[in-house]
Amino acid sequence: MKINNIDFSSSYRFKALIELTTSKLDYVLLRHPKSSEPDGDIDILVNNISIAKEHLFKLKYFCFSSDENNAKFIRYDNSFSKWIHLDVQSKIQLQNYWTPESFTTTLLQSKLLKNDIFVLESFLEQIITILHAGVNKGCLLYTSPSPRDKRQS
Repeated sequence: MKINNIDFSSSYRFKALIELTTSKLDYVLLRHPKSSEPDGDIDILVNNISIAKEHLFKLKYFCFSSDENNAKFIRYDNSFSKWIHLDVQSKIQLQNYWTPESFTTTLLQSKLLKNDIFVLESFLEQIITILHAGVNKGCLLYTSPSPRDKRQS
């Protein structure tokens, strides 16, 4: 599977996600990898951090950071000679605001199985990316209306 010109299907991240699927972890991939971050972390959403921890400990992941809604895991993959970094969330944080549990439930119920990994529908992934960029990164800038827009109002 090619995503942003990266052959994701041959990557260690793809292998790690298939392993999560076969371990029966109820997750969904929040964002596909960016071409600018070929060795970046894997952002997944789960319903329950504690249950995810149990699954990941069995898969030999080490938890190096954890709170109520987020946990970070790492494991070295010998076959790829790469570290796998999972960012596991039970709610999505938008600056100081956490999305409600119902939002997580809705996303998990709407996940799709593609190439043996659970993904969001494209439009949902795009909405989350826009919210993340706009709120957390401050990328949504206000621009004043063009003179043409002022005439029409």
